[in-house]
Amino acid sequence: MPKPTLLRPPSTPAELEASMIFVEGGEFWMGSDEDHSFGESPRHKVRLSDFEMSRFPVSQALWESVMGHNPAHFEHPNRPVEMVSWEDIMERFLPKLHVLTGKSYRVPTEAEWEYAAQGGRISQSQMGWADFPHSGGERMHELGWYLKNARQESAILGAKCQNPLGLKEMNGNVWEWSSNRHMGFDPEKLKMPEGRSLILDELQAANLDTYYQQCFEQGVAVDPLGPSSGSYWVNRGGGWSNKASNSRVAFRDVDLPDDRFSVLGFRLSRTP
Repeated sequence: MPKPTLLRPPSTPAELEASMIFVEGGEFWMGSDEDHSFGESPRHKVRLSDFEMSRFPVSQALWESVMGHNPAHFEHPNRPVEMVSWEDIMERFLPKLHVLTGKSYRVPTEAEWEYAAQGGRISQSQMGWADFPHSGGERMHELGWYLKNARQESAILGAKCQNPLGLKEMNGNVWEWSSNRHMGFDPEKLKMPEGRSLILDELQAANLDTYYQQCFEQGVAVDPLGPSSGSYWVNRGGGWSNKASNSRVAFRDVDLPDDRFSVLGFRLSRTP
């Protein structure tokens, strides 16, 4: 008998099971040779095993049900939880969730996130899906909350269109932590120019992450876990304060593991 499907964000650990979507593994092209962010080139082939991913990012209600408090800046039970660091998730939330459910939930790898955002094998059988810039299409205003429609805050989960796998909010609303490290930046090139912030071109010039090049040289990277060292962690998907281009499926952003922002959350995955 197929398991029931939950069409709203789960608010308790008991409801999580019905929100998990099976993603059949396969091969896909990861990254972009246009490289508009922190090391998204070269485009390279990846082969993934089967996995599961939650339909929605983790809601504030679910976080509070597990942790007993709500750290979010924009408070509403059905908005995504934010103001949570990578360390908060890995060291506190996931261990408690395991105790409550007996299940080994985790944060998706960067490759799992991008494959699922593209639509997985379903997208490969529907001509053109995997070539759309955003998860599920081209029109960002139909797919997610971003700079032009978010009213400078996060939004209640579930209002925007889903992608071919049935995943919601893969574009915008809040960035999503991945389990992949980033190899970091050249400290000399990161020195702040007097009177202004670094622009993207300067950040890209300081990028020391060569992991995608290593994957490219393998021919096909199998279930890649990212580099084994690095002070930063990759997050994906764009957020309510960002322009649409930051929500491209290949776009990468990075933060330190103790960073907390009102535009940064996460979703769950699991190995079947």
